[in-house]
Amino acid sequence: MFRPIVRKDTKLFTMCNVGPRFFHVPAVAPPSRPPGGRFGQRNKFGSAAPKRYLCRMYLKRLGLLNFKNIAEEELTLCPGINCLVGDNGAGKTNVVDAVYYLSMCKSSLQTTDGQSIRHGADFFLLEGQYQSDAGKSEQVVCSFSRKGGKVVKRNGKEYERLADHVGLIPAVIVSPADSA
Repeated sequence: MFRPIVRKDTKLFTMCNVGPRFFHVPAVAPPSRPPGGRFGQRNKFGSAAPKRYLCRMYLKRLGLLNFKNIAEEELTLCPGINCLVGDNGAGKTNVVDAVYYLSMCKSSLQTTDGQSIRHGADFFLLEGQYQSDAGKSEQVVCSFSRKGGKVVKRNGKEYERLADHVGLIPAVIVSPADSA
């Protein structure tokens, strides 16, 4: 059974499966490397390894502002399968790219950060609210400005290095281009 979540001012909406969870990408560290580095040691750059989650997380809410063709949008997602439905050019791929951007600090497409800013705007802002099975909540905010550059924050704290965030919330995109 699907429950549509529709905003009347947009052509893009999500459909949530309200049944049991069918698919999750578990956010776990690889078995060859213990979570948080080897026995709490620092990595080769001198900083502590980022905290890895050993329980599943899902994206609860996604906010987009001036991202590609989306002026302003807020999507509420549910655990389980979420389907993006809309006409060509409605922004379905851009929403998926925003989720990837929050995880990897870059676009999944071959575009620069400046090309991700909506035409006529000076910046974009992405905000994701994540929820774990254990009840822990995480907020990730990523913004890019033509003058100020890229800023990524987790729970209100700005990262010194973007590499400390990459891999914290794993994301995988499968596209038709992968089969070629």
